[in-house]
Amino acid sequence: MKTKKLIDNIKLGSNNKNNNNNGSEIIIPWNSILMCEEFNREENHIDSTKSISISCWIYMIPNEDDNRDDNNRVNRIFSQLQNNNIDTGIFFGNQSFDKRLYNDSTTTNRTSIHSIYHTSKDELKYFHWEFLIFKLNFNDSGTQLISTEIYLNCKIYKQTNYCEKNNNHSNLNNENNNTINETYESPINISKSPLIIGSKDLSNEMILSDLTIHLNDRHDILSTIFQNNSILKQPSYPPNIQNKSLLGNSFISTIKPLNSILELLNWKSTINPQQQIQHQQQQQQQQQQQNYNDLINISTIKLNKRIKKSNNITKRIHCHDMMNGYQIDKYCQGIYEGINDRKTLWSSEFYNFYHWNLIDTFIYFSHHRISIPPVGWINSAHKNGVKVLGTIILEWDQSLSDCYLLVDGIQEDVNHFINKLIEISNHFKFDGWFLNLETSLLDHPSYVEKYISFLKNFTNSIHKNSIIIGGGSSDSGSVGGDIHEDNDEKPLIIWYDSVTSNGELNWQNELNEKNYRFFENCDGIFLNYCWNKDNLKNSFNIISNLNNNKDDCNDEEINEKCKNVYVGTDCWGRGTFGGGKFNSWIGLKEADLNQLSSAIFAPAWTYEDANSSSKMVIEREKSFWLGSLVQNLVENGSAEYGNFSTWSPIFNTTTNTNNNNNNNNRYHWVIDNNGLLNGNGKSFKSIKSSRYDSKFFSIFKKRIDLFNISKNDNNNNNNNNRILMFTKEILDKLPMIEFEFYYKSTSSINQTDSNNYPVNLIMLDENLTVLKEFNTQCLSKVRNEWKKYKLTIREYPIGIRFIDIIINNTSDNDEISISGINLQIIAKPIYKSKQQQKTTTTLNSDDDHDDDNNNNNNYNSIRSVTDERISIHSLPFSSCFNRGKGKKYWINGKIVSNSKWFNLSDQDIIGCEEDYRYQIGSKLILSTTSYSVSFNGGSSLNIKGKLETISNIGNNQFKHYSINNNNNNNNDDDDDKYSISTLFKTDIKLKEKQLLISYTWSVKSIPKIQLSEQISKLCLILVFSDNEEKNIKNIILHPSTLGNSIDNKQQIFPFNINTATNNQNEYIIYESDQDEIINAHLDWYQSKFCLNIDDFIFNNTNKNNNIIKLKEIKSFSYNFKSNSIDRNSIPNPNSNPNSNNQDKKIDSKDDNSITSDGNNKKDKLDQYNVYIGEVTLDTISCDHHTIANNNNSSSSLVEIKSCNIDKVWNINSLSGGGGSDQYDIILNWIYEIKKNIQNGDNHDEDGDNIIKCTNIYLDEKWVGRSYNNNYYIIKSKEISQNSFITIEFINHLNNLIYSKNFNLFD
Repeated sequence: MKTKKLIDNIKLGSNNKNNNNNGSEIIIPWNSILMCEEFNREENHIDSTKSISISCWIYMIPNEDDNRDDNNRVNRIFSQLQNNNIDTGIFFGNQSFDKRLYNDSTTTNRTSIHSIYHTSKDELKYFHWEFLIFKLNFNDSGTQLISTEIYLNCKIYKQTNYCEKNNNHSNLNNENNNTINETYESPINISKSPLIIGSKDLSNEMILSDLTIHLNDRHDILSTIFQNNSILKQPSYPPNIQNKSLLGNSFISTIKPLNSILELLNWKSTINPQQQIQHQQQQQQQQQQQNYNDLINISTIKLNKRIKKSNNITKRIHCHDMMNGYQIDKYCQGIYEGINDRKTLWSSEFYNFYHWNLIDTFIYFSHHRISIPPVGWINSAHKNGVKVLGTIILEWDQSLSDCYLLVDGIQEDVNHFINKLIEISNHFKFDGWFLNLETSLLDHPSYVEKYISFLKNFTNSIHKNSIIIGGGSSDSGSVGGDIHEDNDEKPLIIWYDSVTSNGELNWQNELNEKNYRFFENCDGIFLNYCWNKDNLKNSFNIISNLNNNKDDCNDEEINEKCKNVYVGTDCWGRGTFGGGKFNSWIGLKEADLNQLSSAIFAPAWTYEDANSSSKMVIEREKSFWLGSLVQNLVENGSAEYGNFSTWSPIFNTTTNTNNNNNNNNRYHWVIDNNGLLNGNGKSFKSIKSSRYDSKFFSIFKKRIDLFNISKNDNNNNNNNNRILMFTKEILDKLPMIEFEFYYKSTSSINQTDSNNYPVNLIMLDENLTVLKEFNTQCLSKVRNEWKKYKLTIREYPIGIRFIDIIINNTSDNDEISISGINLQIIAKPIYKSKQQQKTTTTLNSDDDHDDDNNNNNNYNSIRSVTDERISIHSLPFSSCFNRGKGKKYWINGKIVSNSKWFNLSDQDIIGCEEDYRYQIGSKLILSTTSYSVSFNGGSSLNIKGKLETISNIGNNQFKHYSINNNNNNNNDDDDDKYSISTLFKTDIKLKEKQLLISYTWSVKSIPKIQLSEQISKLCLILVFSDNEEKNIKNIILHPSTLGNSIDNKQQIFPFNINTATNNQNEYIIYESDQDEIINAHLDWYQSKFCLNIDDFIFNNTNKNNNIIKLKEIKSFSYNFKSNSIDRNSIPNPNSNPNSNNQDKKIDSKDDNSITSDGNNKKDKLDQYNVYIGEVTLDTISCDHHTIANNNNSSSSLVEIKSCNIDKVWNINSLSGGGGSDQYDIILNWIYEIKKNIQNGDNHDEDGDNIIKCTNIYLDEKWVGRSYNNNYYIIKSKEISQNSFITIEFINHLNNLIYSKNFNLFD
């Protein structure tokens, strides 16, 4: 290709409307271009060159008096002139098509049954360099222009075809074209048409740089241009900013994808990739403002190691494809409504995944060319030992140019983009790449070999040059199916099953000879999801057959190679085996049977496909991953079916009028598309109609048979082939019942008819006799805003079988909407298959169960086919059960922000606290996440339900159990006196002298009395083992009496454990060394223990067994009544002083707890409702038995040496009241380690291992939490001359270790 640079740099136009020289253009005849020395062409003849390209960098500056939006696009840049009239122009905007093909479940071949259409805009923004290419294609004689192609940042935007006018193609915009947007125009004689750059009408400034003409002699102009690196180098001046007049809006702390290979070429790291972001190793320096966004997106949390249970466990990939990515998860500092973001009103309801213990790798997937994972996902995954991969995607014909560029490299450097991608993953500290090539290479089959070579070099290079795993560099670099000793610590390159070895885009749905070469040259292959059982057998067989022929290959290596085949399962169910959705576990199970791993595609389906309340989204997510122990019994409770199916309408038989008998005020129920979850769902709506119709109904109801609950909704029930039921034995124990719905009205609700309530709940016995009725009575006044109504029913008459939910017409002159109807019974149900359903009208006992009814396979889910991964292997350890979002923010039990928030980095390490498989004892207890109460963050663990209250000390037994038998198959051996749940599986070798344990808990609604007098108690159980895990010791940590009102009387553990003690499973009870009450929003009780580890050494002759391992942390729940206290004199948190024991009908208000009924058994169960706010463990090497002051244990280790504070005026000042200026405040602090850690302590000399996070305050008001620990951006805050910043360092035990104030205007 021959090249001629026409212009180095030139500025066109003016940014002043008063300038008489406004606008400018350059006219260059084609003849003068072609006759230049570089081209050496004869006049008017270009027949040997069929196309010419023009490339340049362009920078737009708006008129200073122009009030248009700073994203206003440029309508016309280049133009062709014919007969002194502009004939055609270049207009910017982009329409990209996703031609993803899906397989019909009834066919075996991949079939195009529908497509997904994406629309986006590629705009020329002001104050930003953009790269343009204008390609002109000529006829055979080289005298006439027949088509043009326009590229913006190396992505094709528009193609124009020129033809004779009588072809009737003028201005035809074919939006359904599978490649690009085409327009047909009249032909142009190129020899008579000069090139015109700019325009006399140009009112804004336009800077052109490196305007170059190319005579194309290759099939792909972009590959040719990319060989000239000087052309592609983005100009450094002027700098890229969003708007010079709105500087405050330029500092938006988000991560952005790269949308082209050109952007990849020009990406630069702001720091040395070999350095860690640790200020104790940095010299103080001023950072350029444009670097802050980049720096605060860097993860500081290293990949946590995991403990393998077995080498035979297959692996799991979570491929996160949700709404094309980069939603509110792109904000690296999180979203805190009212603090740093005013527009996001649904952050606490946004999707956040936290079942990290069930996956091994997390892929951040979107349809951008290069998806860089947001730092929140990296931080949260790394805490839990999960690798994070970015995505490189090349889809369909529109990406062909980038497809070639990626492997061609730059100026003979074929590894140029490999090095760039590794530089990006090293910079942002994630763990590799997923490469999705869905573009046919049939036209250029040589690129198949290039991609195989690219994969091999990419995989080898990232293994050798990665600095992210474990904070160090790895030297070995073999690839593919080869076995690595430290394979779990390596970054990954995963290939998608798409292009075959002959270049065809043909999804194989298996590993075979057509895609094996790609597989063997990387770390694994992600199989397409339209497979069948034979495909999986073929995948295993090809690995077995190819490797059995190798002399040095054994069964272990074959097994390891099989685990690098990830069988795809699409959670949306698009042609996937098993149907996806809540049956996605079926695909994983089938893959396991063939010793293959699994890739779960788009599991955020649980959120995207939901159209109900946040509670139901949480339950859907829990059902998908764990199998929900407690399910919503109301099918179609959010009108998600779009009709009234599963409900029974009661049609109008009389005219419904208001008090004035006005027939124009009839109300009836319809389905409304305005529902919950930010308006994306549906609802039932009562509307007024001026005409009567026999199809109208003012009441509809649902009757739920608790002995036989058949649900047909595959979207909401993962056991749709079974009957959900509760036994009479369970129901007679009066399990707690929770009922809620959401409502809103067009006016303030004002009910005049005391017998007409919007929603009624009625309990009936097997003879349909009413046992109890609950009415919503007067709902809170609300207008056009969704509000939740919640009812907790704790006591009611024995004999319940049916529950009726009746939705009535509303009061006069009021339209009301209802959605999110949710009814749950806090008790473990059983399932019967529909084929085994019996005709008995009552279910009296467990004798009527199926043989497998108590098997956990009744709760099928990802967990039922996945072994839990263990990532807790060292101390210190702490968890506040924080899920990374909340309705408020708590610090040490105190509310510091009443705003909703979302911050993935703020997730704690996740255990198995919600996994019912590890729960024994009462069947009426549920462990679940609560977002209404928290100690630190936005959530806590709520253990709630019913337990028998213990009054006789020492006569209560609990069953023998061990870590090797979690009572999974013997749940009939329940005991209503207690509940034991595993919170965390661990594998911690205890090497120090003493173990410090602290846990913080609260009993909701308990009055302020001494702990020993309270009904509810919470203990912890630590499960120790020897090194071989053959001998077990259970250490029960029991809280002592709080306060001094009871003279020297401690409540001892009220269970007899002697019969459970044996040589292999020993129980030891410890009373707390120190207890205190933390007075905050709730009263939190903190119990502290200090254990001598030497006391737990197992007696045996094997020296290796002297190693003590902590294997589990469990909760032990029970209710207790002190013998020395009259129980009737203690205020009962379950009681309602306003309730009427004799009345069956109770009118309740929002969030009311209904109790009391004198008809219950004498030994009825009592409420248990405890929140666990925090659990911490650490070791110390001292020899004396003491409780260390953890609050100051690390106070001398770190110190802030300096804090650079930049204040940037924000445009929001113009709209704010009172004329006060608002600023974005950019913090950059530098800390150092003051002294070395003493030998014997288990902390490292690393600031990241000392500092967990940083709290930021402005004028003593909390504004956010940083996990970067070096930078923070405070958005749009009013400040004064006396304003100051407070920076607090928090350690890994959630203790404050350092605090310092900085004045803003010093």
